This record gives sequence, C-alpha cells and structure tokens, in this order.
Amino acid sequence: MRSSLFQFFIAIFGLCVLVLTGAAHAEADQERHSDIYVGLEFGFVNADGLSSDLSGINHPTQCDQLLRDNDPATDDKVVDLSDPSCNVGSTPRILSANSFDLGNELLGGISVGYVLDRLRVELEYSHRVYDGSDSSLWRIPDSNAPLASKNNEVSELDPPSERISNFDAHQLFVNAYYDFPNSSRWTPYLGAGFGWTRTRFDYSVRFLRKTLAQGYPSDKPPAAAGTLSYWDTRVSETSFGYQLIGGLDYALSDDTSIGIKARWAEFDDFNHTGVWDLIRSHEPVRADGVTPWESELKFDDVEYWAVSFLVKFKF
Repeated sequence: MRSSLFQFFIAIFGLCVLVLTGAAHAEADQERHSDIYVGLEFGFVNADGLSSDLSGINHPTQCDQLLRDNDPATDDKVVDLSDPSCNVGSTPRILSANSFDLGNELLGGISVGYVLDRLRVELEYSHRVYDGSDSSLWRIPDSNAPLASKNNEVSELDPPSERISNFDAHQLFVNAYYDFPNSSRWTPYLGAGFGWTRTRFDYSVRFLRKTLAQGYPSDKPPAAAGTLSYWDTRVSETSFGYQLIGGLDYALSDDTSIGIKARWAEFDDFNHTGVWDLIRSHEPVRADGVTPWESELKFDDVEYWAVSFLVKFKF
C-alpha cells in the first residue's frame, strides 16, 4: 500500500511539474490574472507520540470460573467469586498505558484555493499512511493489586505486547493563508486550518502466560498455564483537528509555482470499544464465565509533523 502510494504520487508529481513548467514557459509573455488555483503535494510525515490507554474490568486469575479442571488436587486453586480477592468493583481500570512511534511515512494531497490580494482560502484533501509500530506493554503497577499479581505469570519468551499496523488517514481541511509581499519570485507564507480526519488502523494486544515447565506460579490454577489472552480489532474513527502551516513558493510564471510546505497538525482524542478474541485461551468472558470481556482503548497525542513539495497552477 505504501509503495503503491509512493509510486503514484511521484509519477503524478513529476508529470505535473513537466507539463506545468512547459505551459509556464509557453505563456510567460502573456499577461493574465486569476483568482483560483489547484495544487498537488507529496511529502513525508512524522508521528512518533501516539499514546494509548487500555482499560477494562479484570479479575485475578484464580477467580476465573472456567479454569476449573475437575481435578481435586488442583481445583482448589480456583476460588469462588464471593472471595474478597475477586471483588474488583464495576469500574474499568487501566490495564496498560503505551506510546507508539509510527515513524516517518508518506503524505499526498490535492487542494483548490481562492486568492484575494495577499490572502488565500483553500480546501485541502490529504491522505497519509504508516506501516505500523510494535510496543511492549508497561509492567502493571503494584498499586493495581488485582492486576499486579499477574506480573509473575508473564511468559519471558513472549512478553506482553501491543501493535498498531495498516494505519491510514483521510483528511479534509479548510485553510487560510497570508502571503508576505516582496519583489522577488519567492513568496513566503503562513497559514492555519481546521478540519476532520478519518483514521483507520489495526490494533492488537497479546498476553501469554508461562507454561508449567517455565515456572508458572504454583499458587495459580494450573489450567491457566500457557494460556493466551488476545485482542485483534480494526479501529475506525472520525475526529476534529487543526493545523499550523508555513511555506515558501517560487513562481515559474504568473500561473505556475512550485514550493515547499511544512505543517503541524493535532486532532481530538478518540476511543474504541470491543470484546477480546480470547481470554486465557477460552471464550472472551469475565471471571463469571458469562459476561463478555470488553475493553476500551483511548488514544491521545494524535498529532504529526509533515514536510511536502507542491506544484500550484492558476487558471
């Protein structure tokens, strides 16, 4: 996906530069005036601080009623839900807090604008993509007693982890610019805009326990040893955002310009809720064996930097 987008925009960008540069030279001696322009851009974007909180209601392993194995020698490791240790309340608690470095990837866009002296108003569509990011789960804090007890259950060969992959975002912004006056072909400008983005990506989290041979705790139900808790979901959210922009254009003619643009954009936080695929290798239910094991993801620090190259043509 990333490769095809790169090749597409490189081809279109190069073709436009050749065609528009030729048109600019052919019409350089013609005096024309226009208030409308179209632009095409291609560049690179960096998003290295996407943060997430994963929360839910979780019980100590020994409270899981589906771990009963009918073996009198080990079945007493599972306690009834009336046991005080199983009273975790009904308020979801944070299971993990993480940050994802999506890295440097690609951005492409097209815009239509209107010029009024030194002011410009523009409608801009852009699309950005990322391969993804892996991140290890943070160790559960000891203050979260029901969950901290799981720290000694974790497999050291396959530590708990989260992953974001197949990330893409479609954005629609309204921008306003001020072009600084000067007597050269170079025109610096500053601008700002607001708009919406449709963000989509795959999110997964996995928590694998030690096997008995690896030293799974003897005070835990043996049926939980080597089990996997896993959630793989598709996140798709629309959120509001704004951006600050600065750039520099070079006029090839009265009608054609090329340039470079830098921007910083930030978007509202968003949430995603869903039911896990597996809990301790059985159906995704809570300790009672009935209630769906649902979690909420909250994403914040949704922002990025981008630098792009542009070609604009007035008509």
